[in-house]
Amino acid sequence: MKVAILGGGGREHALYWKIKQSPLVKKVVVLGGNALMKNSIAIDGNNLEAIKNYCDTQAVDYLIVGSETLLAAGIVAYMAATKTFVFGVNARAARLESSKLFAKQFMTKYGVSTADFEPFENAPNNAPNNADNNVENDAQSNQEKAQKSIEAKQGNLVIKYDGLAGGKGVWVCDSIAESNKALDEMEARYGKKCPFLIEDKIVGQEVSLMGFCDGKTIRLLQPSVDYKPLLEDDKGANTGGMGAVCPAPFWNEALQKSFDETIAQPTLKGMAAEQIDYQGFIYFGAIIANNQVFLLEYNVRLGDPETQVLLVNLKSDLMAGIVACATGKLNEVQLDFESSYAVAVAQVSSGYPATYPTGLLIEGIPEAIQKSLVFGAGIKRVHQECQTNGGRVLYTVGQDELLERAIQKAYAAAQEIKFEGQFYRKDIGSF
Repeated sequence: MKVAILGGGGREHALYWKIKQSPLVKKVVVLGGNALMKNSIAIDGNNLEAIKNYCDTQAVDYLIVGSETLLAAGIVAYMAATKTFVFGVNARAARLESSKLFAKQFMTKYGVSTADFEPFENAPNNAPNNADNNVENDAQSNQEKAQKSIEAKQGNLVIKYDGLAGGKGVWVCDSIAESNKALDEMEARYGKKCPFLIEDKIVGQEVSLMGFCDGKTIRLLQPSVDYKPLLEDDKGANTGGMGAVCPAPFWNEALQKSFDETIAQPTLKGMAAEQIDYQGFIYFGAIIANNQVFLLEYNVRLGDPETQVLLVNLKSDLMAGIVACATGKLNEVQLDFESSYAVAVAQVSSGYPATYPTGLLIEGIPEAIQKSLVFGAGIKRVHQECQTNGGRVLYTVGQDELLERAIQKAYAAAQEIKFEGQFYRKDIGSF
C-alpha cells in the first residue's frame, strides 16, 4: 500500500521512520515534511484541496494526520469521497481535544476520574438591541466570576483555555497573583471573551498514555513522560514539550488497573452512549496522586515529543495496528515492545516558546546521527545547508536497556548539534 503522512514536526518524522519499516507499505511520503525527512512533498499542510488532489492523483491508500488542527477542521469528512482512508478522528470526536469544556463535561457525565472544574463560557446575548458595551459587560461579569473562584481557592488552581492551543493553553498557578497573570496572558493571546475553565489542581506525577482506539477497544503504547516546562526542575514557561522518556519507570500494575477502571472503560462507555465514531490515535494526559490516576485531558492524536520515544520502543508493526484500528479489528491486536528505555531531548531556538529567530545555520547533524536517532522538526534545507525553521528544531533520541545509558546517548548526540542561541534542558530523564 501507499501511505502519506501529513505534517512536518518531530512526531511526523517518527511516524515516517517507523511506518517505512512495515512490510505492508510499498511507499511512504510526507506531505509537508522537513529537511531530515526523505520523500517530503512540498504541500501546504493547511490546504485541504491540495492534499485531496495529491492523494487522488497519487493513489494514496492511507493518509495519516499528525496534528489535531485538521482533524478538528473536518479533514475526515472532506476526504470522504476519495479512495484514500484518513486515519484520524472526525470533527465531532475531535472535540474531545478541541474543546476543554466539552471534554470535562464528557468526563463528568460518564464518571471519568478527573479534577472538579468550573466553566467560564460566553453567555449567549439574545437582547434585540445589543450594544457593544453590553458585550463588554458580559465579558466583565465572566471575569468577575473567575476572580471569585480564584480568591476562594487562593489562586491554587489550573486555568485552561477552551480551544486548541498547541500545548500552550494551560496555566498551573500557585497564588492569586499567578492566577491573575495567567488570565491576563490568556486574554492577550486569545481575546477578552475567550471561553475557559478553572480546574482544581492535582499535585503529582504526570504521565502520558496513548495508543489506538476504534471506539470499542483501546490498545496502549508504553506509558511515557513529557517534560513540558522550558527549564530544569520544571521551571519556566509551559512549552509543547522539551523531552520525553518511555516507559515511565514509576508505572505499575496497580496504576494500570486504576487507569483501566476509572478512565479507559468509562471513556469507551461514554463514546458508545454519545455515538462518537472514534477511529484513530488517542492520548490520555493523566496525573498520579495518592496511588490513583486522574485524567487531565484527552488528545485525539499522538503526542509530541512522546511519539519520538514510543515508536522507537515499539517492536510491533505500527501500520498493522493502524489497519486493524481502521477496520474495527483492534481487539485482535497485541502490541509488543523493546525491553529498553528511550529518551528524547528537544533542541529549541532562543526565545521559544514566545518569539524566536529562524534561518540560523545548524551544524553537527551528521555527527549526532552517529550517536543516536535524530528527528527533525523546525528545520529546513537552504542551498544544501540545514537551517532553523521553528521553535522546537530537532530531537536526539537515545535507547538502552538502562535508563541512565539511554539518557547519556541522547545527550551525547545533543552536544554535537550547534546553532546560534540553541537551548535544551539538561535534566530529561530525571524524576
